[in-house]
Order: sequence, then structure tokens, then C-alpha cells
Amino acid sequence: ATASAVCGGRQTVQDAGPVRYHRWDRASQTLTHLFDNQPALNDYTLANVETFSFSARDGLEVHGLATFPAGRRRTALPTVADVVISNGDKLLYPEAGITKRDLAEYYAAVGDWIVPQLAGRPLTLVRCPNGWDKPCFFQKHANQSISEFIDTIDIREGGGEQPYMIANSVSAVVALLQMGVLELHPWGSRAPKLSHPDRLVFDFDPDEKLAWDSIVEGVNVLRKLLDTLGLAAFVKTTGGKGLHVVVPLDPTRAWDQAKEFC
Repeated sequence: ATASAVCGGRQTVQDAGPVRYHRWDRASQTLTHLFDNQPALNDYTLANVETFSFSARDGLEVHGLATFPAGRRRTALPTVADVVISNGDKLLYPEAGITKRDLAEYYAAVGDWIVPQLAGRPLTLVRCPNGWDKPCFFQKHANQSISEFIDTIDIREGGGEQPYMIANSVSAVVALLQMGVLELHPWGSRAPKLSHPDRLVFDFDPDEKLAWDSIVEGVNVLRKLLDTLGLAAFVKTTGGKGLHVVVPLDPTRAWDQAKEFC
């Protein structure tokens, strides 16, 4: 048997059995069956009257009325930076024992350092919903299911305009993690001057057989060259096996001119 739920206020419900989802049409006073629950899609948030928002690894969002088995268990999910974290115990970096919640709390703790590096910059994302060692995929464009904390900007592309995501707050960074994002690749320019870079990145992406000392030597050679040109630079780890040498710029020249320097 199933029992219907129409909730006022915000509460989080975690499913303990099969669920059927329905949409409630206030105008026509009709209830339409949408779909039955899938094993991987069993965390969602009920918010406001006659509305629920589905939080899952694919970002699916449906608004409507939910029905669920009578006697199901209701448990509050944790929130970090005002973002509800589902499946917080999921291991994203299993070899280090780092869970989704661990990473969310880390982002919240160091947000004052992360956000200035991301704010105003369109992002290309790598989503790994089940951890870095499981299948991952790239995403550039926003869709209607993204969190309200994530800003977007329309960029001309392929004869039209496409929405890109921007993380202008700690909550946005955590919301991206909730989507399964483990890599954030920011543009080298900021809105509103996207055509004029304010940083250049030299990417050292070595062969796996190359010794670490050789990578460091190459980075030091580049840094000395940049010093002779009066360009300050700093090094970033890439999260993989290489290094980035980043050169901040005044955004006074277009990308074509900047790329000629590289």
C-alpha cells in the first residue's frame, strides 16, 4: 500500500522502498503518474506545498506530489553551506577514504580561497557521480535542473548561445559537488570581459614514465624565463600528475594576442 504526501515547509525524505511519483495540477485538480522509482534515484526533498524536488546523480528535477509506502523511514539529510547533501557517505576518493560529505565540508572550510579563483569564470566540469575511479563525463552547459546557487551566463557558441555555469559562492561550489562534480576547469577570463584573458596557464601534462624531478625542472625553467620578461607566475597542482604555471594578466588584450605569446 502507498500513502500520499503533501508537505508544507521543508523536510528531507530518504526512501526505504519503491516509490511512485505523480504530478499534481492545481488548475485542473488532477494527479498524473510520472514514473516509478529506480534503485539509484531514491533521495529527494519535499519543499513547499504540493511540490517536491528530486535530487539525484543525474540532476533530474520533477515538481509534483509524491506517493510512498506507509511507514517509510524519514531522516534529515545533512546540509553544507545551505546545500542538502544526499549520499554523504559515498566514497569519492576511496583510496583516501574521502566521502562526499568530507569534500563538501572541506570546500566550506576553504571557500574564502577557492571562490576568488572561480568567481565570474565560466566552467567546464568533470562529473564523477560514483567517485573518481568510476565512469566520469564532461559537462559544459547548464540545464534546468541545476541548483539555484549556481549562476549562469549565456555565451555565443556554434551559431547560437549556450548557458555556462559559474560558481560565485561557496554554496555554488558545494552544489556542484552535489551534482557529482570533482573537477572544475575555469576559463582564463572573467565576465563581463570574456574575450580578454586575465591569466594564462601553461599546462605541464607529462608522460606517466617521466620522473617528477624532470617535471619540476621544466617548471623552474619556464618560471625563470617568465621572470626575465617581468611576468610574475605561480604554480598550481592539477589534481593529476602534472602542474600548471599560471601567469596573471591585465585583461587588456584579446585571446588571439594572448595565444600568440604562448
